[in-house]
Amino acid sequence: MTSHVDQQIQARIAAVAAKKQQQREEREAFARQRAAGLVSRKRAKLRRVFCGTCARLQRPAENSTLRWTMCAEHQDGAPRLHERQVASAREMQNHGKRAAFLAEAGVTT
Repeated sequence: MTSHVDQQIQARIAAVAAKKQQQREEREAFARQRAAGLVSRKRAKLRRVFCGTCARLQRPAENSTLRWTMCAEHQDGAPRLHERQVASAREMQNHGKRAAFLAEAGVTT
């Protein structure tokens, strides 16, 4: 026979476990949505920079790096695009600029 204190403790433990499970599921759902959004934004960016045939994203099975193919007409623009991406990534490493960007996008942490 368990006392009412033991029952309350078990109820609290069950509530915490349920809350952690819900948070885990929310994080997984957010990660899936974020990945889909990143792919969508990359495609849109490629369409703005290059023609429609260049905007084919590929996700190799061995890693999570996005790769794209470019038609012969735009092959010369690849180094320029790479430089822009590296500069953008470096800019987002600056905490002040990153915070300003996230605030502008409406993301709160």
